[in-house]
Amino acid sequence: MDSAVVWVADDYIHQSRELTRYRQELSKDSTRLRNRIRGLLRRQGLVCPYTDLTGKGAGKWLNQATQGMPERVGRILEGMRADLTAKADHLEQVTELIAGEAQVNELALLLQTVPGIGPLLALTIVVEIGDIGRFETAQKLRGYSGLVPLVRQSGERRYTGSLKKQGNHRLRWALVMASGHFAASTKTRELSLTARYRYHVYKHGPNPAKVALARRLVDIIFAMLRDHSAFQPRRYLTREVE
Repeated sequence: MDSAVVWVADDYIHQSRELTRYRQELSKDSTRLRNRIRGLLRRQGLVCPYTDLTGKGAGKWLNQATQGMPERVGRILEGMRADLTAKADHLEQVTELIAGEAQVNELALLLQTVPGIGPLLALTIVVEIGDIGRFETAQKLRGYSGLVPLVRQSGERRYTGSLKKQGNHRLRWALVMASGHFAASTKTRELSLTARYRYHVYKHGPNPAKVALARRLVDIIFAMLRDHSAFQPRRYLTREVE
């Protein structure tokens, strides 16, 4: 992994990282609990037709399902649902805190001009990067994020493999998420970046395509943070593929 110069985060960065990282862990916990609930239902021969297990429709469905279960299993389900509701409420509160912070952070506001990057991803990217001045080039930032693939060479042949198992995995997560949202946005349909993404989907599949687009977004974000400039879609109107 390309190294960055020695840099010590200030209190603001430390506290903001605690907030965004805590939110990520809450989201993971919530997802695991949802999967546990669906697993319990499957073991009872049931499949909930609702995507959101905390919604009104799912609530009514789960209440009816609980009535037909053995008493002890029903109590377990009720407890898991109560935990999920509490986690969902807390997750919403933390998300609102992050959204508020992202609206007063100058750099996070700049990143929100990129289609698909909302308050959560913007603040996460900003605080995980820290001082952009510690990275000499966009390639250095790529290395820090762990978006640099392994390269193997045999004779005259050069092979590009999976991503290195190094780098800031939280930043990498945010960038890959941002690339997926960017490619799906109606605002990016005519951009060369999206055309390149579709080409990579055709050649290599959706996940490698997201990573390839994330690497390109690193270059853009590096320039935006360095120059304190907003995203300029006109620069990417010409369609191109690699």
